[in-house]
Amino acid sequence: MLILANTNREMSFEVSRVNGRVFLAGSLEGIEYKGSEWNSPCNYYVVESSEGIFELNKAMEAKVIVFETIYETGLLHEKTSFEKLASTFGNRKFAEHYKRKGIEGYSKRFFTSKFQYREQVLPPIDKEKWNPEERFPLEKMFPQDVLSSFLEIKLDTVLLHPDLMSLKQDVNYKIHFLLADCIIKLMEKKYVTSDCLNDSGYSSFFEMIKDEVENRMLTPLCRDKLAILCYILFLQIEGSSVRYEVLPDFKFSKEKVLAMFRVIGCSYIAKLDSFKMKEKQMHPSDTRN
Repeated sequence: MLILANTNREMSFEVSRVNGRVFLAGSLEGIEYKGSEWNSPCNYYVVESSEGIFELNKAMEAKVIVFETIYETGLLHEKTSFEKLASTFGNRKFAEHYKRKGIEGYSKRFFTSKFQYREQVLPPIDKEKWNPEERFPLEKMFPQDVLSSFLEIKLDTVLLHPDLMSLKQDVNYKIHFLLADCIIKLMEKKYVTSDCLNDSGYSSFFEMIKDEVENRMLTPLCRDKLAILCYILFLQIEGSSVRYEVLPDFKFSKEKVLAMFRVIGCSYIAKLDSFKMKEKQMHPSDTRN
């Protein structure tokens, strides 16, 4: 039995299971609804009652499904409609040419401004360190008031995003989980307003991005900055390497994700489909006795 929270719409849902957790997805009147099983420390049961008497022998275990992500379908279609038309209605040669042109065009734009882009999206780093926690100290990634407010949040009061469930569950990284949770949920919002984080305990985070919101949406550069911060947090939680499949879905192409991890300082290991922080290369003179 499922208990649905945060929604009262009657619709059909597609049910899926990932690592034992239940996920629901459905759409109604152009709106898509996504729900995930609450990672609760206790079990829930549904019990019938008759005249104030509970029939415990008929208790049924239930899972609580919380709906958090609600957005209009088709939001991305306007940005990719020409590409879809080319691949759907154009001939094969044209479709291949368009796809190749897009990839080459992105690579050219990225690498011709590589250093400028790196300076814009990377937080301050300690160039002498190669461990992700030392190379990217939290104190340089986020303002102190944000870190202080997040330290006050109790982890067991937060329904973490499902994308965080496959990471190493280490309580020592509480603030890393909360920051990553905030970024993922913020990136999923269709509209970003000054009060959009008020109901989550993350309201202090808005000060970081308030100047990078245009028409109630995050600017592309801001989305890249937040994505890189989130990727770094994942690396710190996982311990210098992270698999591509566990990364949050920010609607980026894999080519862009690969490029962003190179900016961070990671190598891509194809056979493992994972990213790993590069180790500092020793100069021959460093090994002399």
